[in-house]
Amino acid sequence: MIGWHNIAGNTPVVDWQTDGDNVVGFGRGGRAFIVLNNSSKAARVTYKTSLPAGLYCDVYKNSTCTSKIRVGVDGRFTTTVPAGSAVAFHV
Repeated sequence: MIGWHNIAGNTPVVDWQTDGDNVVGFGRGGRAFIVLNNSSKAARVTYKTSLPAGLYCDVYKNSTCTSKIRVGVDGRFTTTVPAGSAVAFHV
């Protein structure tokens, strides 16, 4: 997550979205995005991001790219966020 923080830098918060009281997602400029799930169940979400279309590594748990997020040309992505966890990716 240090790499995510460094890439996000001081870019503004954008694309704020929520899927109920316990799931929130937001971007940092067109450089990074994170989804936080504070519920006791996994959450399947579709959110819009300002990141370019492409395949991104989920860097929340580790930096070895064991999980990937695909952002479409419309800026949308769908992912499942485990209970009490997060998904984070960046350019």
